Amino acid sequence: MFPFRPVNLPQHIIVSNGALLGLALYVTVFRSLPAIRLRPTKKGEEKRRPERLIPHPTTRRIADTNALLGLLTSCLMLPYFLCSYMPIEENQFLHATVPIRLFVSGVMLGHTLLRGRSGMSEEGYWEFLVFAVMDAGAAIALGVELGRFDGMVGSLA
Repeated sequence: MFPFRPVNLPQHIIVSNGALLGLALYVTVFRSLPAIRLRPTKKGEEKRRPERLIPHPTTRRIADTNALLGLLTSCLMLPYFLCSYMPIEENQFLHATVPIRLFVSGVMLGHTLLRGRSGMSEEGYWEFLVFAVMDAGAAIALGVELGRFDGMVGSLA
C-alpha cells in the first residue's frame, strides 16, 4: 500500500497554505522574517539597495516571539493537509474554515482601521492590513469554490 494519500484540496488552498507553512517553518527555525524590498538609495541614482520590509529581531525576546509565531502558524496550516484525504464535498474542516477566516480577517481589518496609522507602527499597520485583505480574499475564494459560506457541509445542511 502506498503510504501517501491524495491531496483533495482546492489548488489555491494548496498554494497559499503550502507557502504559509513554508514561511512558518522558516520563521520557526531562523527566528526572523525573510521579507525584503528594494528601494532607490538616493534621488537620481540607478542602483537599488535592499531594505528590510520587516526589520530583523533586535532582541532575543523578539526572536523568540517570532519563533513562537512561526510554530503557531505551522500548527494552524497543518490541519488543512492532514484532513486533505477527505473528498472536498465531505471535508468538514475545510468548510468550517470559511466563516472563521472571514471573522478573523474582519477583526484584523477592524483593529487596523480603528487604531489607524497613528496608533500602530508603520510596519505593523501594513502587516495587519495586508494579512486581513489576503485572508478575506482566500476565504471568499474558498467559499465560492465550495458554494457555501456558512461552514456547513452540503450534505449536512
